[in-house]
Amino acid sequence: ARKSRTAMASIAIFIGVLGVVTLWSSGDLIISQLKEDLRQDDLAMQAVFVSAPGGAKVDNAAYLATLENFPGVTQVEGRAVRPLSWKVPGEAKFEDGFILAAWEPFGQSTLQPVRLIGRGQYPATGRHEIAIEKRMADKHDLSVGDQIVLRILGGDPGGEAWTISGIVFMPYSSFSGAGPPAVPSDASIFAAFEDAQAIGGFVGFSSFYVRYTDFPTAK
Repeated sequence: ARKSRTAMASIAIFIGVLGVVTLWSSGDLIISQLKEDLRQDDLAMQAVFVSAPGGAKVDNAAYLATLENFPGVTQVEGRAVRPLSWKVPGEAKFEDGFILAAWEPFGQSTLQPVRLIGRGQYPATGRHEIAIEKRMADKHDLSVGDQIVLRILGGDPGGEAWTISGIVFMPYSSFSGAGPPAVPSDASIFAAFEDAQAIGGFVGFSSFYVRYTDFPTAK
C-alpha cells in the first residue's frame, strides 16, 4: 500500500510539473505572438472619435490632408466602425455585428492594421466581398468562399449575400465610440471603405488615428 501511495504521489508530481511546463510553453507562445503582432510603431498615439449627421456633406480626404499639416503630426488615418446585422444563409435570425473600414486600401494602412492570414485575399471594392476576423470565422465555422447575409441600411430587409474573400487577424482593439466596450473580434466584418458606406449608410469617419513626432507632442 505504501509503495502504491508513493507511486501515485510520484505520478501526481510528474503531472503537476508537466502541467506547469505546458502552461509556461503556451504562455510563452502567446507572448511571442503578441510581440510579433503588436508593433509599437504601429500604435496610434491618439484616437479622436467623431460623428457626422445623416445626409451631411463631408470631404474625408480634405480632413485627412488638413490634419496631416498640423505641427508635429507625422501620420493620420481615418476609420469607420458601425453596427450591422448579419446571418449565415438559411438561418432565420440576424446577429449583431460591426462593419469596420479604413480610408486607406487594405495592405496600405500602417496604424493598427489588420493582417491577412491563410489563403484568400482582401476584399475588392464593388464585388460584394468582405473579410471577417479569425475569431468570427472560428466561432461560426466560416471559410474563404462562404457567403454571409448582410442587412443593408435602406435595402431589402432580407439582406444581401456577400462573399468572404479573406480571413484577417486584428490584434488591436477597435471601438465604435469614445470608450469601452471594444468591438468584439468574433463579430468583426471588414470591407473596403466605399462598400462599408453602402452597407452601413454612413458618409464620414467615426475616428481618426494619429501619430506625432514624439509622445510629448502628442500630449
